[in-house]
Amino acid sequence: MDQEKKYELSLKYLDFSGVGYSVKTDYLSISGNYLTCDTATSGKWITGAPDDVQGKWSTDFYRSSSFKDSPYVKTTLNIDGSSIGESNDMYNAQYKMTAEGANVGINSGLSYKKNW
Repeated sequence: MDQEKKYELSLKYLDFSGVGYSVKTDYLSISGNYLTCDTATSGKWITGAPDDVQGKWSTDFYRSSSFKDSPYVKTTLNIDGSSIGESNDMYNAQYKMTAEGANVGINSGLSYKKNW
């Protein structure tokens, strides 16, 4: 992945019972729906996460009213071959980090398949 270029990643739950998510990004024009648990659909499950979405993805700064001295948050999503992790870092009004968030595991034993 180009280290200087910024890409946008959109992850959104699919409408059926929260068992899948939609992926859309301008990185390699990736777009698709993926299931996150075993369902009655056919197809082969693949261990890990798709190569094209693996990496470190970060939001822009957004406002938080939780802490007066740290009004901004930046969320980072780390996707590797076996898990997805998220951290929320806090920043002051000058955008200097005031607290580094712990990497919270969202999923482990990750597997996926394309939902056609």
